[in-house]
Parts: sequence; structure tokens; C-alpha cells
Amino acid sequence: MSERAARSTSARPVLIAAALLAALFAACTFLAPLAASLDLPGAGPLYALYSPLCHQNPARSLTVASAPQAVCARCCGLYLGVSAALIVATLFAGRLRPRRWWLVAAALPVLADVALNLAGAPALANVPRLIVALPAGWVAGLFLVEGVVDVAAHGLGPAKRIETAPLVLEEADG
Repeated sequence: MSERAARSTSARPVLIAAALLAALFAACTFLAPLAASLDLPGAGPLYALYSPLCHQNPARSLTVASAPQAVCARCCGLYLGVSAALIVATLFAGRLRPRRWWLVAAALPVLADVALNLAGAPALANVPRLIVALPAGWVAGLFLVEGVVDVAAHGLGPAKRIETAPLVLEEADG
């Protein structure tokens, strides 16, 4: 077994906990409108939980039980993608290793959608907006897995100081 696979295996309980928390976080975006439609007292706090993270524009949110979801469709896609990546990573410990270019490639459709909206193009409907965000959430989730595995293997210690060359500014000859 490689060192990376061994670290992933030892981090498995922490990874499972992270996957469960991410799934719960994503699920609560659906529970908020359900609670609102049933006039349960938990709806307000659930919407408030997500308000610093999302604009919560009802026109850009999925409708669940005749109430807007607690986040917009794009945020929902991101959260579902992150959750899926964490869940799959618990099943395939040490086998999924993200590359930086994956994140760039996965973010391009989201950035294109935002840029087109800003340029005046018609906005995507909510389900396509969610689907466009899923890959970015998935890849971000894979990077989160890397962080969870590192923290589980090494703990949270003081940050290592990175030595850099001093910055020297030269004066222009006048």
C-alpha cells in the first residue's frame, strides 16, 4: 500500500464524518423549504444559516414543497458536488487525486454562465444552472478530501514558514 493510500485509510473516520457533514449541509438546503411549507419553526434558522453564503434569490432557486430552496440553484450544485466527492472518496480512499487544471476546467462553465449573464444574455434556467455547477463542486470536493486527509494524518499544527527571497526594488535611473 502506498503512503498516500495508508494516509487515506487512517483518515477514513474523519473523511466519513466530513462526508456526513457535507451531505447534511446540502440536505438542509432542501429541508428549509419543506419546513417552511409545513410552518415548522426550524425553517427560519435554516434560511438564516445559508444567507451569508448565497443571495437566496427565489427566482434563481429551485422550488421545494412550493417554497424556494435555501440557496440558489448554482450554490445547490456546488454543495451537491462537494458532498458527492466526499462520499465517493470514502469508498475509494487514496485513488482520487485532483489536479489543478481540473478545477479550472470545471469552473469554466460556471464562469461562462456568469459572464454571459453580465453581458446581457438570457439566464440559464435553474436546473441547468445547478448542473453547470456540479463539476466545480465535485472537483472542489476532491481538493477538500486532500485537506481532510492531510489534517487527519498530521493534525492542525502551526503553519510552516515559507522562506522567500527578499523583494528588492531598484530605482529607475532618471
